[in-house]
Order: sequence, then structure tokens, then C-alpha cells
Amino acid sequence: MKKYIREHLHGLWVLYLAFYLPWFFWLEGRVTSFHDMATEFDRKIPFCEYFIIPYFLWFVYVVVTWLYYFFRDKKEFYRFVALLYIGMSICLTICTFFHNGIRLRVEVDPDRNFFTWAVFQLHNVDTSANVFPSIHIYNTLVCCVSLFRYAPLRGKWRFQISSIILSILICLSTVFLKQHSVLDIGGAIVLYVIMHMIFYHWGPKLLASRKSKEAAPTAEVDT
Repeated sequence: MKKYIREHLHGLWVLYLAFYLPWFFWLEGRVTSFHDMATEFDRKIPFCEYFIIPYFLWFVYVVVTWLYYFFRDKKEFYRFVALLYIGMSICLTICTFFHNGIRLRVEVDPDRNFFTWAVFQLHNVDTSANVFPSIHIYNTLVCCVSLFRYAPLRGKWRFQISSIILSILICLSTVFLKQHSVLDIGGAIVLYVIMHMIFYHWGPKLLASRKSKEAAPTAEVDT
């Protein structure tokens, strides 16, 4: 039992939620006036309550990916949670200093069907503030690209195609439910691209360069 606990201490990273959730709900209660991120294009997108399904599947997607790396690959897990948590913290920092939101929501009748009921419940717990950049979109990109790049999953095209389709539906759900604007999506994409370059390209190259420099004196001594 002690050995199992020692081998899974990286699970303590779940405690990030104890930092993130109070910050998130503090912003939700504090930000009442904001810069409207809605565009004319957003206003032309019809509301569709059926997209509440992929919108809620986002929670499953993120949690399952977190658990997959947690049990499967500790190294990849650390990179995944670093990408996830740093990006989420950046999003909340932007919202803390740049109060933003959207005025796109439509009134829904919770008695119409299950989907409108679910949207109604979402509106009750999630305000229309603090939307830029979209954490929903950012986390979806982190999960999708990470799973696509992960070596043991390469070649498993049914899984990869399903993951990509789900990611696309999640992204579409944010605008069809009037939860986010295209600007929120754009901001999340830009943030992800920067974080992706840091964690998958610039960071590894910098580490490799440092290791080669540290190994050089040793090689000279051996010679």
C-alpha cells in the first residue's frame, strides 16, 4: 500500500482545483460589468440547445485524459497537467485584470425538453462573464493534441478520429449555446499555440542544449 501511494504521489496535482475553483467563483461573483466580446458573427449563429451534450462531455474528456496519463505515463502526465494548469491560470489572470463577458444568452424554457432544462441549469451556475480566453476551448485543445501526439496512441485511428470529432463538437457547442464568442475561441487558440511551442518545441530544445553543454566537459576529461 505504501509503495502504491509513493508511486502515485503525482495525483496530488488534483489539489490545483483548491486554488483554481475559489479564484474562478470569486471572479464569477465579482465581475458584473465587463467588455462585451460578442461580435456580429456571433449574433448570427443560431442557438441550439442540443449542443449541451458535447458541452458537458468536455468535463468527461478532460477528466478521463487526466486519469489516463495519471495511470499510464507519469512523465506525460506532468507535461499534460503543466499545460492544462498554467493555461487555466493565465486565462483567470486575464479575466482578473480585463473584465470581459458576452451579452448573447437567450432565455430558455426549462420545461420544453431535457436539453433546455440542462441549459437552464448551466445558466444558473455559470455567468456570462470571464469568457476570454475560453478555458473550455483551451483545455479541449490540450487534450486533443496531447492524445494525438502520444506515441502509444499513434495509429489507433478510430480513437484519434473520435477524439478529434468530440473536440470539434465541444468547440462548436460554446458558440451554439451562446457561452462564448469567436473572439474567446481565437484567444484560446493563440494561448494554446504559445504554450504548445513552449512545451513541445522551445522547452525540449533548451533542455537538450543544456544537457549537451553539461556533458561536454565530462567528455573532454574522459578524452
